[in-house]
Amino acid sequence: GKGGTCQVCPAGTSCQNQQCAATTTKLYEVYLVSTKVESPWTSCLESKCDLYVVLKFGSTSKTSQIIANNNEPYWGELMLTASETDLLGNALEVTIKDDAIGYDMTVGTCSFVVTATELAAGAISGPCPDLLTAGAKEIAFSFKAI
Repeated sequence: GKGGTCQVCPAGTSCQNQQCAATTTKLYEVYLVSTKVESPWTSCLESKCDLYVVLKFGSTSKTSQIIANNNEPYWGELMLTASETDLLGNALEVTIKDDAIGYDMTVGTCSFVVTATELAAGAISGPCPDLLTAGAKEIAFSFKAI
């Protein structure tokens, strides 16, 4: 602790205003829920996309499973675990890609800054467009306190 009455605080507490107080930082799991792709004829090389998502958060990066032949896939896939402190005010950087022969095409890119309102609601979602195509109408993530 910082001088005063706090010398060493017990586990699960920290020194705040010269007193040992409970540490309130919660951990959250962040799940990739779903996406919806608009105008697949221009976004993907075939009529149906083989979509996957790359999520970057700080120095962490995670790639989801590929869901083939589906323009509105549902994942329900755990993408990261982070503290409330780390999540609040920081961006989830999202790239939606189509797994294609030769190279993977970017269908959409976006970022979401996490607020206390979204953490409390347990979800964040929004459009994830690409400059060249219609991209994704929506991508959704959920938060689960653990």
